[in-house]
Amino acid sequence: MLSNLVAGPGKPSPLPAGWILRFSSLTGSTNDDALVAARAGCPDRSAFLANGQRAGRGRNGRAWIAPVGSSILCSLVLRTRLAPALVTAATALAVAESIRDVVGLEARIKWPNDVMLADRKVCGILTEVTRGPGLPAVVVGFGLNVNLDPGTLGSLNSATSLSAEIGTRISRGPLLFAILRGVDDTLTSAEKRGTHDLLERWEKLLWRRYQSVSVGDNDQRIMGVVEGVTQSGTLRLRLSDGSRAEVVAGDVGVPDGAEIHSACGSMACGEAPRELAGPPRGPGWDPERPARPARSAPARRPQ
Repeated sequence: MLSNLVAGPGKPSPLPAGWILRFSSLTGSTNDDALVAARAGCPDRSAFLANGQRAGRGRNGRAWIAPVGSSILCSLVLRTRLAPALVTAATALAVAESIRDVVGLEARIKWPNDVMLADRKVCGILTEVTRGPGLPAVVVGFGLNVNLDPGTLGSLNSATSLSAEIGTRISRGPLLFAILRGVDDTLTSAEKRGTHDLLERWEKLLWRRYQSVSVGDNDQRIMGVVEGVTQSGTLRLRLSDGSRAEVVAGDVGVPDGAEIHSACGSMACGEAPRELAGPPRGPGWDPERPARPARSAPARRPQ
């Protein structure tokens, strides 16, 4: 039971130092819980965990489908000067590397925020930014399918779960705390020593690296070969004419344009983090500068 993971009197906490974990058996949305707490001034490294959600939400009002007890549903309040895109990447890295270390499966990151097992999605991430006392807060919610039966998702047949892949149920506790340690270690390293290591690890785990993808939305799509990511977290593509482009936002699909739909209903592949009166994106953004509107349309910069 996830409720047994919360430390009590005489019970040591497996959390990284300085973290706070708040648990709900059932909530509306862990991201909503985290946003409310962030606006009220909750500290950095606060985690909001639930065994189930009544109103999990994602892009364009999509439902976050996760039967009670099947998944890790967790949102983090992170007060950092790192760009939201890089905080998303740190979280995706922690999930993918923890799946490898705890479960023994090789996961990849579908730019910028989905975690994949082969061509099936096992985790989605929703990133939002809000202001409150102190540094603006980046709220990163992740839904990891652990003991979910993919058959319960109906038409979302591109989803999978860890238990479906290995054929046995998995304890969620050790996996959760491995992810939180991974987020903590990666952010601490990036804040103190720069983002080179984060970007290098992210590139190594990119889904379909050196393979063709289609990126964009229904109005505009481009095709190219995934080469890596830039320092600000945009996707680097090599186009068919040999030129290069940086993709700022857009849904990533396989070359024929078919989408790999979300099991969790979280932010779709390639969508830029949604801002809620938040700061501008970019490495080392200044939280005191006026906010700019979020970019939602796909865009690319020729190289």
